[in-house]
Amino acid sequence: MSHPSTTLHPTQIEVTSILQDKIGYISAGMEHRAEPFEDDLLQMETSHKPTEELEPIPLTSELLEKYGFEIVSGEVYRKGYFVLEKLQDGNGEVFQLNGFEIRPKITYLHQLQNIYFVLTGEELEAS
Repeated sequence: MSHPSTTLHPTQIEVTSILQDKIGYISAGMEHRAEPFEDDLLQMETSHKPTEELEPIPLTSELLEKYGFEIVSGEVYRKGYFVLEKLQDGNGEVFQLNGFEIRPKITYLHQLQNIYFVLTGEELEAS
């Protein structure tokens, strides 16, 4: 999560809900607790931000390696039967999955995580 008019460092979040004009989230990797902490400093309720205040994480070669993809050759990466090829598009770098052009084009980490989950039933997690 980041906002272009602030100088704060980007923070990863876990999306809990997607509404028409805002996204619900909690801190990433947070244990879901039913009871409050003794000092009550940690809020477990879902926060919401307008969509224009959130930016997705661009998919990079470094992220692919972090998520278990291996370089096959040049700009081709593989994890199991998933083969991603980095291509240049009029808008920058995009990834093609197993020779198919996916729409919308895969340019962000969450898009890859979503398609991976749909096709395997498993979460794509960092190694």
